[in-house]
Amino acid sequence: MTCDDYQIAFDQHQAGGHPAVSLAEVTAHVATCAACAAYVSISQKVSESMTTTLAQSPPALDLGAIAAQVSHLRRRMVRGVITFSLAMGAAVLAYNLAAHGVSLRSVIVRVVGAVVGTAACYGVLALWQRRRIARLAALERMSGEALLTGWRAELERQMRTERQAWWLMPLLVVLFQATNVGWAWPSPLYLVFEIACLAIALPITIVRYRRLARERALLT
Repeated sequence: MTCDDYQIAFDQHQAGGHPAVSLAEVTAHVATCAACAAYVSISQKVSESMTTTLAQSPPALDLGAIAAQVSHLRRRMVRGVITFSLAMGAAVLAYNLAAHGVSLRSVIVRVVGAVVGTAACYGVLALWQRRRIARLAALERMSGEALLTGWRAELERQMRTERQAWWLMPLLVVLFQATNVGWAWPSPLYLVFEIACLAIALPITIVRYRRLARERALLT
């Protein structure tokens, strides 16, 4: 038998096969043949390297989980439009009652204003989010590479939105003060309200942006 026969038999044993040459015969030959010993050494190193690479490779993307995440995000956005509008109406009502006192007439006026403001807020948010919700609905119907590409684009859009919020929220606070107080120094109640809004909202957007960035990196 030639060295090629022993080397082929060694590879077959490594693959779990049952060649005509027994493993004991191959081992005995390798112990006396420098060329086959070198071949066996290289083959074992290549096999170990491939095993390590496969073990360290990231797991395959779960497209089913991505599709479920898209559906969850769309439903959450639909609920969010309603929830945010109601929360803003309640917050404005509570603030106006605290700032302007409580009487039967003022309560009625403030409640009506809060209802109108809530409806207006809902209309603006629904119009603003309409295209994005429609994109997510279309993405739900996709599969394979199209779903993966669309989800990458959606994550990038969300990251841009979070970055925009970093300067948009302070601007909204300034506009709120200019509308309700003017450019004079605000009262302590206004100041606490504005600082609280920024202290709560800005850290949330930063945490969201970092989470989106990590998720987007996993899809590369």
